[in-house]
Amino acid sequence: MMDKTGASEVIISGVGENPAQDEFAAIFHTLLEDVPHRFVDGRRSALFPAHTAVVLLQNEDEVQELGRVYGRHALLVGATLLRRIEGAYELVAIPGAAAPAPTIPFTETYLFNNWVNPLGYTWQVAGETAVYDLTWRTGDNPDPADYHFFNHLLDAAGQRIAQADAAAFAPWQWHAGDVVVSRFWLSWDKTAVPATLRTGMYNYPALDPIMLLDVAGNPYADAIQIRPSE
Repeated sequence: MMDKTGASEVIISGVGENPAQDEFAAIFHTLLEDVPHRFVDGRRSALFPAHTAVVLLQNEDEVQELGRVYGRHALLVGATLLRRIEGAYELVAIPGAAAPAPTIPFTETYLFNNWVNPLGYTWQVAGETAVYDLTWRTGDNPDPADYHFFNHLLDAAGQRIAQADAAAFAPWQWHAGDVVVSRFWLSWDKTAVPATLRTGMYNYPALDPIMLLDVAGNPYADAIQIRPSE
């Protein structure tokens, strides 16, 4: 598939993205030793590089759910059976810059001081759960730090009614032009509308906030404020 599409790397989407700790990543790090590759935790993130890539999706429901976004602009779709007990792994070739546009793009330019650039979001409510997809551009250079997102849902009185924190796509894997869709789940009570969602970042484990920068490069806030609705 790489030969047919001119892809320059393989994106391995599975449970975990650290080959030193996560079994699925470790296996494919060995199998693809001579092939350029990166890892993304498919349970919470989808990675869209600036160039054509082949995505290998682990055969797990929690990975496949978010992995479906790759199929919207696929150049080729296939499957390979590695071991009968594991079932088929899906293979999808995606063109460069294939990230789906967020339903609600930000009209204001946001930039954190780790050079993360949030682009917009998609918000969907199913019963008592809100699915929040944040689309963001990584910094251009690999970063040895470890960053997490926080998402605080506040009611009209400013009281926190839900929270979802999760690790960001691993900064040591960032490449210029990468766009990431990060998914979060928050409990949702329609009686709390209007609600405010505060989205920000912090480094881990120090928990120091990553600040937003104004046009002059000065920090001015620790979170973006969104007014999602049902």
